[in-house]
Amino acid sequence: MQKRLEKAIKELAKINGDNLVKSDENTVSKVIEVFGENMPLQLKEWYSVYNGGFIGQIVEFYSTDKLHKGFSSELFTLKEMNDPAYKRENSIEPDLACFATTNDGMIVGYDLTEKSEAIYLYDIEEDMFLKFEDMADFIENEVQNYFLMEDALEIHFRKVVNNYIAYNNSSPKIPYSPNLNKELLLTFQPDEDGEVEWQPIRINEEIDLYDVEEELGFPLFGDLPQYYTTFLFFRLDGYVNKRTFLNFHPISSREGIKTLIKEQFKAAQEVFPNSQIFLLGMAVVINDDNYGIYYDNTKNNIFLYNPEKNKRVKLGNLSYIVATMY
Repeated sequence: MQKRLEKAIKELAKINGDNLVKSDENTVSKVIEVFGENMPLQLKEWYSVYNGGFIGQIVEFYSTDKLHKGFSSELFTLKEMNDPAYKRENSIEPDLACFATTNDGMIVGYDLTEKSEAIYLYDIEEDMFLKFEDMADFIENEVQNYFLMEDALEIHFRKVVNNYIAYNNSSPKIPYSPNLNKELLLTFQPDEDGEVEWQPIRINEEIDLYDVEEELGFPLFGDLPQYYTTFLFFRLDGYVNKRTFLNFHPISSREGIKTLIKEQFKAAQEVFPNSQIFLLGMAVVINDDNYGIYYDNTKNNIFLYNPEKNKRVKLGNLSYIVATMY
């Protein structure tokens, strides 16, 4: 199997649970009956591992069969979704070989007239498409977009609270200061180590960022609006791998959110002038703590950067990183 696809499948398995049907020895031959031998090699390799199912709630892959033992959902089949009459009725291009559907109704497939590994995401209503280099590229994209920002924050904070209870028999702790927002505190007197217990809290009211966006001159994109307006917290930190530790700046009061957005934008402009980049926190990479956590508002992803050494580390979508930090 192509190494990038193999790696993407492994990353998907970490977060997706049992939402995909495992293939058997007959799956690939059944897929070839529908698509022919000239189907993209990586798509064939995908079906050698999985025979339909779901990536979370964002993609449904068609299967060779409607029902599978031990799998509760009935699946669309490759034959019915690629039937010429069905394609005509649903305004699907006849040359688009379809193998999946997204939750917003877009079709995933490849062009029968091409001899390439390219995968297309096709919007029928808008008659527009998005092209991916190959199946590995498509799965990598779906992994990065697996989590909504609010879900990612909830997943992370749940892990933090559970770990504190398991290992410290308490809620998360932070050094006491009289300036701490008491709304987040569970204890108000510092313990023998000078710490108090706290908890992240969800922001229930809507926070309109329109006036901030007007001042910045552009709208906040992707995960960023929910990042700023979903939870209040004193700490958001963790490892993304054994050598990289992230420490996001706190968002600890509703009143300070708009000021924080402008400050984080201004701080990033000192390093990346005339950009739409925000400095969300600091990071340690291989014992070097001079890295900043930067969010690129035009691409919905974060990266680490050390201005002194001019070194950059790519990470991925903000929501995915937050949800998988440990």
